[in-house]
Amino acid sequence: MSDKEKRDKIIQMRNNPKSVENNKRYWSKDEIESLTTMFNRGCGFSDIALELERTERTVMERCNKLKLFGEQNEKHFRMKTCLCKKCLLVDSPNECGRIPAVN
Repeated sequence: MSDKEKRDKIIQMRNNPKSVENNKRYWSKDEIESLTTMFNRGCGFSDIALELERTERTVMERCNKLKLFGEQNEKHFRMKTCLCKKCLLVDSPNECGRIPAVN
């Protein structure tokens, strides 16, 4: 999947959470295992959400419930680029002036 396709899917997921297929379903053991593995490898919430077809919020809530967070995992809250409309329109990561935290 190209960066543009990925970005478009993330924006669609954020704008219409009901469009995400598995969002309201119970978590299977395989999904929890995949989530834990991806999280521990340093994958971001957006990547995990796309892979598991869930919203970022649902992924964050499940990580919290599984107690995966800690100081060593603080990097998951940091964005490398801004996804606001202004930055996306000009295809520049920080056109709006926001300074996202860097891993």
